[in-house]
Amino acid sequence: MFESDESHTWLRHLQTQHRSINDRLFHMETALLPALESMGEQPPPCVLEDLRTELMRHFQQEEEGGCLEKALCRCPSLGEEVREIEAEHPRLLHDLDQLIESTQNPWNGVEASRIAKAFENLAQRIRNHEAAENRILVQAFGTHADIP
Repeated sequence: MFESDESHTWLRHLQTQHRSINDRLFHMETALLPALESMGEQPPPCVLEDLRTELMRHFQQEEEGGCLEKALCRCPSLGEEVREIEAEHPRLLHDLDQLIESTQNPWNGVEASRIAKAFENLAQRIRNHEAAENRILVQAFGTHADIP
């Protein structure tokens, strides 16, 4: 079980960030990308750049003494899993940067479909990453990560 209010605070903070990231991904997948693909227009760069900013801030907080660090302090045996999670951060950002760069190229229906597929793949990888973070928190802090 959870031992302190501080643990609850860290978990709530991480869950809030995960919800925000997932909401942004869901919106992009269900509203923005299909509309852009059907219209054949390029997405505004700020849409993907906003996602990058949010992910970068989230990853930075995790790496600088955030939830993952707290989990590792509580359960040192999670060290390898935490290192793997943190090692994914630059790869995910790099792949998002490539996606952002590809939206600067000439745009047509084929390119729109390719970018939509690449985004769906990246979005799933981000979700898998967040799920792995949640599993670490469950192991370190208790039987479940959902805090009322």
